[in-house]
Formats: sequence, structure tokens, C-alpha cells
Amino acid sequence: MERQPIAAPSNVEFVNMADTSVRRLVKMAKNLSHFHKLGQQDQILLLKGAIVEVLVLRSSKMFNSQSMSWQVGPLSTISVCVEG
Repeated sequence: MERQPIAAPSNVEFVNMADTSVRRLVKMAKNLSHFHKLGQQDQILLLKGAIVEVLVLRSSKMFNSQSMSWQVGPLSTISVCVEG
């Protein structure tokens, strides 16, 4: 099945995708033994400081440079194209 280019995700869809990524990051961090040795305030600051970088790295994994588009979701047949 060929991917169909679509408009950029709506604000709600973008927030939902970001929310899922934040939850995954927090879950992963909680599984790190050294993360628990930090105080709660330090844990929060570390997570807040890392989320933008994690989102950028995650999105680069889904970018297809040949079609200049991002695959929306791991099994999606929809892609978001870059125009310019």
C-alpha cells in the first residue's frame, strides 16, 4: 500500500503524539537504577531538559529523505511531506 501525503497533523494530534513520547521517556527513565538515586526535583529537571532532544531524535528516525516526509506512526501508511 502506497503512502499518501497529507497535511501536517492538527494541534491535537501533535499534542497526543508528544504526550505519548513523554510518557515513554518517563517510563524508560523509571527503569534506570541510577535515575532513582536522584532526588525527585532533579529527576523532573532532567526529564524536562531532555524531552526536546528525545522528540527530535525520535522524529529523525521516522524521516524518509527520499520522499522528504515523516511516517506518522510505526505502522502507518500516511506520511507528512515537507514542502519548500
